[in-house]
Amino acid sequence: KRSTALKVAMPELNITAELAGAASPLTADGEGNWTLALPQPVAPGTYNVVVTATDKRGRSVEDQAAGEVVISANNEPAPKSDAPYDCGAIMTRISTVFPMRFVYNTIDFQERFGLSVSQYAALLKDSRCNALKLEVGGHADERGDDGYNENLAERRATKVRDMLVEAGVETSRLTIASYGESMPLDTSGTEEGWAKNRRVEFKILK
Repeated sequence: KRSTALKVAMPELNITAELAGAASPLTADGEGNWTLALPQPVAPGTYNVVVTATDKRGRSVEDQAAGEVVISANNEPAPKSDAPYDCGAIMTRISTVFPMRFVYNTIDFQERFGLSVSQYAALLKDSRCNALKLEVGGHADERGDDGYNENLAERRATKVRDMLVEAGVETSRLTIASYGESMPLDTSGTEEGWAKNRRVEFKILK
């Protein structure tokens, strides 16, 4: 079945899907086609699907979608959706599930928060999204002076840009921006709030 989500190549992750109460590994052929072999027959109908990605250290994240899989009777092809492929909406979904956050005063990712870079790279190389140009915006929390935080935020954005280029995204499609501490997501002044503010985000330019 042709994936309606992302073409992702992440050998460091074990990806499983749960459908109709049964879970099984997802396998990919590198061309955007995913295969799910369920251990038991499934009746025709529309099903929710839950996908879980687990890395080698046992850390996992989960995403789910309602009505994502349609199974037809008598091997008839499932109806095709006429909805356009919305690259921006998919980017938003990635950023919600896999935000890019950083350790305090460094350009190192917090645990598991760097996983989305490979997903963004796969999306940007998809033929339906390969005309997109992005701003890669770096941010810092409020601690430290303005100049230092602007430099730190720029280095975070540069790191992500360089990782995307290494994964095959053209440099000309990526523009670096630094916002320092000027655009916090959380103004609570707590450790949890500061952690949310140390981030890199994307903005579609074209």
